[in-house]
Amino acid sequence: MHLIATVPNEGARRLAWWIGQLGPDAYDAFAAAMGSHVSFVDRILAGEIVPAAHLAQRIGAVTSDFIDRRDWRRPAAGGWFDPVAPRDGSARCGRRAA
Repeated sequence: MHLIATVPNEGARRLAWWIGQLGPDAYDAFAAAMGSHVSFVDRILAGEIVPAAHLAQRIGAVTSDFIDRRDWRRPAAGGWFDPVAPRDGSARCGRRAA
């Protein structure tokens, strides 16, 4: 995972944190679950692509609602390495729903 100096939005920050908490295979697994290539995920993390509503909803489903579709339009609430808290009703960061 390549992270640019400035976090482009809260969705990218939460996605990077979620992937990072799952371990070394999570990046490829996330790309596969999205039906995309890791280069596409890189572009999302860099802010080059802001997911449209249908893609943002799919990301929310894959991450057990850790990332809300509105996060992609919100400014980042911290840096890449600042902790990201789970939301009420969402899965804990880095844990898949049972």
